[in-house]
Amino acid sequence: MKTCPKCGKRNSNNSVYCEQCGYALSGLHESSNKHSSVLTIILSVVSAALIIGGVGLLLSHVIHKENDDASTDSSAMTEDYPQDEAEEEAAHETEEAAHETEEAAHETEEDLVADSNSTDSSETSENAVLTDEDNIYYHNGHTYAVYDQSISWTSASAACEYARGHLATVQDEEEEEFIKSIVGNKAFYWLGGYKDDNDNWRWVTDESWEYTDWSPGQPDNYSAIDEAPQGFLVYSTAFDAWDDQQESGASRGPTSVAEGAAGYICEWDEIK
Repeated sequence: MKTCPKCGKRNSNNSVYCEQCGYALSGLHESSNKHSSVLTIILSVVSAALIIGGVGLLLSHVIHKENDDASTDSSAMTEDYPQDEAEEEAAHETEEAAHETEEAAHETEEDLVADSNSTDSSETSENAVLTDEDNIYYHNGHTYAVYDQSISWTSASAACEYARGHLATVQDEEEEEFIKSIVGNKAFYWLGGYKDDNDNWRWVTDESWEYTDWSPGQPDNYSAIDEAPQGFLVYSTAFDAWDDQQESGASRGPTSVAEGAAGYICEWDEIK
């Protein structure tokens, strides 16, 4: 007996279809069902494979694009780097050139200073140094030093400038009386006055030339030895006043400076 799986009708063994509902009772239906199941499985597998393949292609595309972008960035960095390196090297060379120029300028400045102080350098470097407190004096915020070394007016002026000062200048009677009170035992002391190319008396500091304290009959621009002009100022301790003399101090006359007889006085416009 064959029982219909659909309606439960019991049919004879020879029945091909259910006598009640007509459902196929032969093995052909089972085979058909089996084929249908196999086909369904195959379709499912194929669909899954297609889905997996699609996902794989999508992932491959994304990865490829990211690699391309990375390669592009890397290429851009590779292309920019040499340019940045060249700019950095150029900047470094410019900096070095500027440094060398600055050093050259500094050396030139030092050479100029050395040249300006080259006159009687052996005397200049040894004099006008504030080491002997007995020869240092102060007046109205200025510092004065008296030196008894016998040198020319030019050497004395260079010595004072070498020490960052200048030959003493006199602006009024009060300062003149102070100068007279600090001089030493030399017959003469060089001061910072001189005649310019127009025969006008000037101070080395370019201060105004108003106050004077000349000895009687001075300045006379007189030299009994030669025709050299007497365009440099000294203070005479013998006459307690000023006199004009030659640059070397080697002249003769009533108020002449014997060669080697003149010391000098330096002044600094501050307390040292």
